[in-house]
Amino acid sequence: AGGNPVLAGVERVLGLLDYWCAVAPVVLVAEDLQWADAASLLVWERLVRAAGQLPLLLVGSCRPAGEQAGRLMRQVGLRDGVMLELGPLGGGEVAALAEDRVGGRPGGRLARVLARAGGNPLYVRELLDALVREGRVVASRGVAELAGEAAVAVPVSLQAAIGQRLAGLDEPVARMLRWAAVLGAEFSAVDLSVV
Repeated sequence: AGGNPVLAGVERVLGLLDYWCAVAPVVLVAEDLQWADAASLLVWERLVRAAGQLPLLLVGSCRPAGEQAGRLMRQVGLRDGVMLELGPLGGGEVAALAEDRVGGRPGGRLARVLARAGGNPLYVRELLDALVREGRVVASRGVAELAGEAAVAVPVSLQAAIGQRLAGLDEPVARMLRWAAVLGAEFSAVDLSVV
């Protein structure tokens, strides 16, 4: 690829997928494409174009923010791809996730703690895992309940995961997000500009 190692790598990946598609249909799944580097996005865009000609199903997840995500979504739309918007988990879905992780459907106290996650599956999983590690979830007769005091701190593992995701932001953006967090779940742009 003209001595460019990135383009050579892209061509290798595309060649490998061509080979796999010649052998059998292929499903390729990529998560969090909003964090993809330029070479990965180039591969994905090329695959989107090729998907109509190969036995290839592409499944990708991407937060709808940023220039790269917008470009990817436009590519998918131009190729008659299907985009699904995923919202927060509902109460029943949170209960099912909890039941799967702790061996019982959440009791009243545990359900109220899990409701603080606002349907965010990462938050629910990290919260449950931390409570289990601390021995604060007791399952009996198909019901999992919060044991001990009702106060539950945000798990350190969740703080680390969020910190990792926000680490790439410029300082002015991070500062604005801190103020937005102080304002709460709903606020106006005017409120944010005042603080």
